[in-house]
Amino acid sequence: MVRRLLLALMLGALATVGVASTAYADTANLVGTATGNLATAGVTCTFNAQTNTLSFTIVNTSPFDARITAIGFDLPPTGNASKSGLNGFTGSVTSQPASTNFTFSDSALGKVPLVSGSVLDFGFVTGKNFGGGKSSQGLAPGTSATFVVSGAAFAGSTEGQICDSIVVRFQRVGADGSLGDVALPAAEPELGDVWLDKVISGETAPSGTTGFTFSVTCDGVALPNVTIAADDAPAIAASGIEVGDSCTIIELASHGAVSTSFSVDGGAAQAGSSVTVTITADGQVISVVASNVFPAAEV
Repeated sequence: MVRRLLLALMLGALATVGVASTAYADTANLVGTATGNLATAGVTCTFNAQTNTLSFTIVNTSPFDARITAIGFDLPPTGNASKSGLNGFTGSVTSQPASTNFTFSDSALGKVPLVSGSVLDFGFVTGKNFGGGKSSQGLAPGTSATFVVSGAAFAGSTEGQICDSIVVRFQRVGADGSLGDVALPAAEPELGDVWLDKVISGETAPSGTTGFTFSVTCDGVALPNVTIAADDAPAIAASGIEVGDSCTIIELASHGAVSTSFSVDGGAAQAGSSVTVTITADGQVISVVASNVFPAAEV
């Protein structure tokens, strides 16, 4: 379906939190491995490679009263012969709600439920280990907490790798609060774009600055109309469309043209007032050209 920017407002604001103002913020959307969208969160990470310091903010986006009771990181490569994983980290809680009580641990955090072979290198817990914890002291839906961790063992890892190594424990999941889960970063969707250009010809064609308006519908969702003139540069008709989804572009008014056609990626013209295209690969850019032919001038 059309790409949705999960936490676009909340994480956009939180992305400014970091240990270095010039560092780039990486984000991840977390989804429960067992209960799916009943246990979700968003995380924004900023890593300073010069000081080997990670700052991250997590937002609980779950429904009902699902609580985040532990947050851990299994840095690449995942797993470790030592039960405590990589060591030598120090960490602290920068901010958390008054009702939340996370503490940092670089010790062995125990098994990770539902995630085979995972060995956590460090974490923030509300109990003695990752799998336990106290739901009453966990992070409630709609609230956020920020943490800082430093350690030489970060060396060699990128910000994206660190952010994607997060593992989050949920308790009190579901409508009746009887479930538990572990959330991991969701796979990023494969996306493409659709661009639109305009060509007019014929003796009675209007000025090149005349705007032609098109409706755009992708995966059944109506997007904002696009108005473009022949003198304009190509315009984005649809952006961030998932692979497998189709978009239909319809010219709403031809301004008296005797024929309308569309060509896709330089292919043969297809007569008609509409065209449908499908994103088939990640990063694909489909170029659509809408052409109108106008009648000859009356003698």
